[in-house]
Amino acid sequence: MTTDHGTGPLVRRGPLNGVLVLDLTHALSGPYCTMLLAEMGARVIKVEQPPAGDVGRYYPPEVDGQTEFFNAVNHGKESLLADLADPGDQPLVRAIAERADVLVENFRPGTLDAWGFGWDELHARNPKLVYASISGYGQTGPEAWEGAYDVVIQAESGLMSVTGFPTARRCSPAPRSPTTSPASTPSAPSAPRGAEPPPARAAASTSPCSTPCTVSSWAPTSSATSPQASSPKRAAT
Repeated sequence: MTTDHGTGPLVRRGPLNGVLVLDLTHALSGPYCTMLLAEMGARVIKVEQPPAGDVGRYYPPEVDGQTEFFNAVNHGKESLLADLADPGDQPLVRAIAERADVLVENFRPGTLDAWGFGWDELHARNPKLVYASISGYGQTGPEAWEGAYDVVIQAESGLMSVTGFPTARRCSPAPRSPTTSPASTPSAPSAPRGAEPPPARAAASTSPCSTPCTVSSWAPTSSATSPQASSPKRAAT
């Protein structure tokens, strides 16, 4: 287990003591995976994208100014604020990758390759590296670029039809806008799988609601508007 009594560095005990994990994940699936590694004693260095950090920092509920969701899946880790697409930040992250035993990521396929952190490049620098990629639709195929959000899987599986409250107002699904679909923008691979918002949708013309139902483009609240959320720090490793 990993413990921190607020008096010094993290004390790691467990079967993975001595294992260094580079955590390039966001939201839920990846952070949960690396949290389990940390609980088994691994040293996990979590890299968060500036300026706001992991989108999970803005999921409610909050207790004492910190989101419980983020703490639940990121406790026991070290946090490093670095822009993986910034040539000025890349050398530090690459140096950690060259020393790491494990790298875990949940970006959309091709994103890390474009930034110079793909399997081929990092394996050449660090042959012992275990490189784990988490995805909802695989690394290849017609849907590989799609984000695997909870609501997306619920909708595709039919689970959404039996959730919620019978008396709740229902809205008809709206058609996906072809100009904002991730599949139509393969040249912009900077959106992480775990943090990419659903594509913008047009108002539903057949909605039974009194007003059209829309789902607009979403972006995480910036740190400037959410001072209560703890921020990742730039720190030497």
